[in-house]
Amino acid sequence: MRFLEGNSYSQEIERLFLNNSRLDVAVAFFGIDVFPLINESSKPIRIICNLESGACNPYLIKKVLKLANIEVKTNRRLHAKTLIQDECVVLGSANISANGMSLEGKEIEGWIETGVCTDSSEVIRDSKEWFKNLWESSTVVTVNSLDNFIDNWRLKQGQRVRSCLLP
Repeated sequence: MRFLEGNSYSQEIERLFLNNSRLDVAVAFFGIDVFPLINESSKPIRIICNLESGACNPYLIKKVLKLANIEVKTNRRLHAKTLIQDECVVLGSANISANGMSLEGKEIEGWIETGVCTDSSEVIRDSKEWFKNLWESSTVVTVNSLDNFIDNWRLKQGQRVRSCLLP
């Protein structure tokens, strides 16, 4: 088990997206900046996000759905940050977005995120079972269904908090 923070957290997430193993991702909020990372992956990726909240970027999800290897579902109760592969699980505080805090892009600089990467077979097994159950109870996202989430996204962007940013 390894503790992740700062660059080690970002590098581990990038490694998971870019290696050759299937990836299951249950992360509530995604921002547009992650598209190049997802786009470079050729392996199957299943994503569960939370589009209902208005904090997950529907424009990113629309681009992601055009990729052949990606399946996306939404779950309005999701707040987890879990990435699962056969060889490891990453559990942490970071969304794959700045938007989880009503922020986007460079505005996130200065936030402190931590996580844990484990290769424990028990944790991997339990995480896969948890993801399977969540996947089955979540709603399929299609390009057409994304229009329903754009108004929530725009409303959330109008409430962006800037006063709490670090210098």
